[in-house]
Amino acid sequence: MARPTSVAMSLQQLEGVADLSSLSPITDDAVVACLRERFMADTIYTALGPPALVVLNPHKYVSSNADSVLHKYAAEYRDTSPGKSRLPPHIFQLANNAYYHMRRTAQDQSILFSGETASGKSENRRLAIKTLLELSVSNPGKKGAKLVHQVPAAEFVIESFGNARTLFNPNASRFGKYTELQFTDRGRLCGIKTLDYYLERNRVASIPSGERNFHIFYYLVAGASLEERQHLHLQEKVHYRYLGQRSAGARPNAVRDDDAHRFEQLKVALKTIGLSKRHVAQTCQLIAAILHLGNLEFTIDRARDVDAAVVRNVDTLALVAEFLGVQPSALENALSYKTKLVKKELCTVFLDPDGASDNRDDLAKTLYSLLFAWLNEHVNQRLCRDDFDTFIGLFDLPGPQNMTGRSNSLDQFCINFANERLHHFIQQRLFESHVDEYQSEGISKYVPPISYFDNSECVRLFQNKPGGLIHIMDDQARRSHKKTDHTMVDAFAKRWGNHSSFKLGSGLDRSGFPTFTVCHFNGPVTYSSEAFLERNLDALNPDFVALLRGTAAGAGLGDGAEGAGSINPFVKGLFSGKAIATQAHPKSEDMIVAAQQPVKPMRAPSTRRKNTVRRMPRDNAATGTTPPIVEEEREDEDVTTSQNTGTPCVAGEFRAALDTLFETLGDTHNWFVFCINPNDSQLPNQLEGRSVKGQVRSSGLVEVAKRNACVFEVGMAPDEFCQRYRDPMGKVLLGDGNETPAERIERMRVALGLGETDVVLGQHKVFLSQAAFHALEDYLRAADVEEQKRNRMREAEVEAGLDARSGGDPYAPYLTPSAVGADESAYANAYGDQAPLVGRGSSFHREYDEEYDEAKTVQSDEFDGRSRLTSDRDDSNSNYGTESYAPSRNMFHNADKEGLMPKETLPGEILEGETTEIVKESSARRRWVMLCWMLTWWIPSPFLKWFGRMKREDVRQAWREKLALNMVIWLICACAVFVIAVLGLVICPTQHVFSTSELASHSYQNNPNNVYTSIRGEVFDLTAVAATHQRVVSVVSTKSVLQYGGMASDAIFPVQVSALCNGVSGSVSPWVTLDSANNTDPNAQYHDFRAFTNDSRPDWYFESMTIMR
Repeated sequence: MARPTSVAMSLQQLEGVADLSSLSPITDDAVVACLRERFMADTIYTALGPPALVVLNPHKYVSSNADSVLHKYAAEYRDTSPGKSRLPPHIFQLANNAYYHMRRTAQDQSILFSGETASGKSENRRLAIKTLLELSVSNPGKKGAKLVHQVPAAEFVIESFGNARTLFNPNASRFGKYTELQFTDRGRLCGIKTLDYYLERNRVASIPSGERNFHIFYYLVAGASLEERQHLHLQEKVHYRYLGQRSAGARPNAVRDDDAHRFEQLKVALKTIGLSKRHVAQTCQLIAAILHLGNLEFTIDRARDVDAAVVRNVDTLALVAEFLGVQPSALENALSYKTKLVKKELCTVFLDPDGASDNRDDLAKTLYSLLFAWLNEHVNQRLCRDDFDTFIGLFDLPGPQNMTGRSNSLDQFCINFANERLHHFIQQRLFESHVDEYQSEGISKYVPPISYFDNSECVRLFQNKPGGLIHIMDDQARRSHKKTDHTMVDAFAKRWGNHSSFKLGSGLDRSGFPTFTVCHFNGPVTYSSEAFLERNLDALNPDFVALLRGTAAGAGLGDGAEGAGSINPFVKGLFSGKAIATQAHPKSEDMIVAAQQPVKPMRAPSTRRKNTVRRMPRDNAATGTTPPIVEEEREDEDVTTSQNTGTPCVAGEFRAALDTLFETLGDTHNWFVFCINPNDSQLPNQLEGRSVKGQVRSSGLVEVAKRNACVFEVGMAPDEFCQRYRDPMGKVLLGDGNETPAERIERMRVALGLGETDVVLGQHKVFLSQAAFHALEDYLRAADVEEQKRNRMREAEVEAGLDARSGGDPYAPYLTPSAVGADESAYANAYGDQAPLVGRGSSFHREYDEEYDEAKTVQSDEFDGRSRLTSDRDDSNSNYGTESYAPSRNMFHNADKEGLMPKETLPGEILEGETTEIVKESSARRRWVMLCWMLTWWIPSPFLKWFGRMKREDVRQAWREKLALNMVIWLICACAVFVIAVLGLVICPTQHVFSTSELASHSYQNNPNNVYTSIRGEVFDLTAVAATHQRVVSVVSTKSVLQYGGMASDAIFPVQVSALCNGVSGSVSPWVTLDSANNTDPNAQYHDFRAFTNDSRPDWYFESMTIMR
């Protein structure tokens, strides 16, 4: 039945609610209803007060994210006119507000993204960075201008190596990501720093069913050229165990799987961030080596080795060894044996085929995680700066995880712990950060306390020290020779058995290990203790380090000698840096007995120097700038540090890294983005109310909306207010100067038309809302001559179409007509001598020619700001604009072949001293050759050379042309057969119809288990429909529905003429004549909306037929 008119009007009003804090009343149902109505209108952004935003993932391209919209929000930021109208809420607007606050207060900012998987966190993060680049990047040709290309390229590179397709998300982040955009004191972007938190390295060797490995594996296999594939010995991706099994079909609204195109983009991105051609080739070769490594098979062969397993496919072993730069026998020994230190004695463990396979997987995971860390650190070395003034940090995590097809392990434990910390931090910043100050200032009536679900107890369960889950786990892992996973769970239960957030499992899981359940903020998660202690130690086989890094004893020996390490400088450099912590034997420093890769990031988040305060310039008139607001710094809290009590463990080290991160975020001004997944099927225009309501509740959006009904963005002393805004106050206010600061502030509020909650006077401070703060600051910005000049120049560039910053986005997940055009223009001639790297980009890139001199933000003293990944190679300069680096060319052409067998001269090639006549090819000939290669690419040239005995290249080309002609003829014949024999059946397929008597035999009385009815010539099974109808509309009995069996039910479903003619908002055409006689069924009134002109379900009839089918 149709909703009453009053309810329909309320739904229209909900669609217009741009801020959830303005709802009345604010309830779960009201919030979900508002989000639903806005989502169905493609309005995916809704504010939660000034500092927060709710975003629903549309699972499709929406026009509100276009570049033209970005320019509107950028223009809104630059507009300093009084009384300007505000644009609707958007991620562009929130990021612009963060930049605005940073520029006006000189305070570091942070944007925190929270939400479950597939809720759109990564995409909103990308859009936030995009708009910050629009506001802050220098004009082309100036210092820092190339960051507009480098920052998106760096993001795409890290995403390609750190993201993967899962069951619920085609581009799921598999690590926590914290990015700092670094700015000068004039707000210009000067650098970027990226920190990774807990890469899911186990995915390299163990892919969940129906999911994929990291993107880069599929990009390489699908996108490598024929020559590159030959060099890397790559075959179809189904041949590799580490690629897993592809799902039977793509999801309905999944992003198009174009791995080959993404590989070309990745090569451009790697070039943009400064990787040399040799490093790109070595990176791809290492990825190929990992793929081949996964295909090694082990068996017991007493003839080759009496004690341990041996490699069955020795040809693959030789290939992997060649790529890694070691001897095949040495690699086989490292995989078949394992060295352990037992009571200061070094012992060798002989591995069976299963143990050797596990050892192989450990090596693959180690190689990949080291490569990922090296790439991230390379980006930081190229783009991060130490002498910047302020930063905007962006932090998002993989969504909370609760596996359904397999057990939850340490990976899920750590990710869920990080999400618990993030949720707790957000709640504390929103609800607790200013409570004491507001009470002391006497303004609590404006911001009353709000009761909310506090997850502090769950966080204490994890990180309490001593006695928290992480502390117990680390302690047991360090004593793993005495402790087991069973004793760990027993210790959990003994300490936390009566805690509300902890529950011990009733029995063992299917693997025979005890389980425990933690009640997280978003629901309970049950963890299996299987291999918890082993994974928590994350010990790296020291034999791998000795094999690839080498030992001190073998350093002076030649290449290939035992202990000399890999002859591949790239691989050796990965293991030679500080990314791996090693422990030497007590009696011999040359002998490595333990190794571990730290789980914490290479660098630390930036923090301010202690006991320093920003000061205003003494002569503001001389500089033509407005002084920043001086924020009162809180006193540093006592920080307790503990000495290293033993071997570092994964969980404890991860917790320490999060402590450092959240300490940094606590010193910034925070902005919050709550991302919501509308449905689990990744379908556009579909919203599951129950799922969205669960996310609204777990995120506490109702309480956040109530709290953010009144938010103060800044606070300052009244005297400081009058001093800072003396010029606008002198223009707006008229009167004598005998008024107190409080009286002048109140008159200023009234003169600007601000509400009572926009400017509030406390005991010692005056507090300003965002509207008041922007209104007052815009007066000062309008007087800033330099800023206004820069804004006018930027607006002129946009109007003239000279948009070199945000034009085209080749890394966007959804392709649009404009994006396709930009992408094609970028690749049409992107590899000439001076071709731009992205669409409409600048053709020339200048290196930094001078240093910035604003050193206000520095590295934490606890961390070494330099890289832990160091090596003796220095080949990181990018070959911008060189033809040898073009992604369309073979990356291994004339590459450095250290550690690789030299390639033999191909027969038929021109030898030294020979000359040949060069005949210019016609365009028709080039097109024909291209077509021949498109049809015969699947036949490798070495196959024709070796088995076809075609030594000359021209003979092979002639053979390909003959085969191409045959294929064209076969295609024409196949088309003719299809038209003659198949097309007729496709156009007019065989249909099975019911006669009237056959339909009548399927009535409820004749056949109660198979009741059929017909509607306008289509037969439906009422037996299944009745059961569904009963669940949805409980007041209608099943028998009432089944009574229509055996007959035509056209009358109960009248065609909605109002929806078919002029739409739901127009009138019925006068040329349409409606029958005045009522021949419909009495129950048709519940399905008839022909009289409505504002029906919210215009496709109701079609949808009903679809459901019944």
